[in-house]
Amino acid sequence: MLSGSIDYAKKLLLEDYEYSGFEIAATIYDLLYGDDSGVSMETKFIDKFCRGFRDRPSAKEALPTKTVPDYSTDSILKALVPSISDDMLSLIRVGHKISMAADSIIGTMLDEYVHVNLRPYGWTCCWGNCMQGIDFCSLSGDLLHIRNKSNTEVSSNDRNRIKNKVKKWFRMNAYTGKTKWDELNLIVGKPGLFSEEGFSSFVLDTAKSNPDCLYTGAEDSALLSALIERFDSK
Repeated sequence: MLSGSIDYAKKLLLEDYEYSGFEIAATIYDLLYGDDSGVSMETKFIDKFCRGFRDRPSAKEALPTKTVPDYSTDSILKALVPSISDDMLSLIRVGHKISMAADSIIGTMLDEYVHVNLRPYGWTCCWGNCMQGIDFCSLSGDLLHIRNKSNTEVSSNDRNRIKNKVKKWFRMNAYTGKTKWDELNLIVGKPGLFSEEGFSSFVLDTAKSNPDCLYTGAEDSALLSALIERFDSK
């Protein structure tokens, strides 16, 4: 990779340059794409990597959602459960909104959890989908594509010589709920490094340390708290 590109990455990442794993990703990028790459492709790769790194859950500030609730769902719930109260409908509606927002960041939580644990062993997350179909890579040339659930979309790499070298793993079977951490430990050669308990603790700690990773909105949060308190007092 050109020295100017390295300087550009250092300028964007500042004190996080080493932790981000950029040099590992850049080394693999050169091996895979160096023959066809130019300054513009390198710049695009760096921008994607740095933007993805800055948007990791422990550091990001989520933006407000622009969607509004569809209140016709209340009518469906009332038809199914005629005795349901307006307070319960509000609790379900707001809780669902926040739960869906939380669900949308689990994939990036998984990326950061794996990165945090593998970084000391010469691995890095390929932040921001900077190399299509490759989520993690190592200085040894290992390529890994991970998904949160078995039924989520698989990213593909359009180069067959790369695609055939990428190992694939998903955390959870979407139909049984069974997790597959032992398989990931085997892939990276680190028995016991990853576990569902470790991931759950990481998610909890990250959300506590950076609540801005999930935008809930002051009104939604206040309403949810008030509704829960109201039901708890009954």
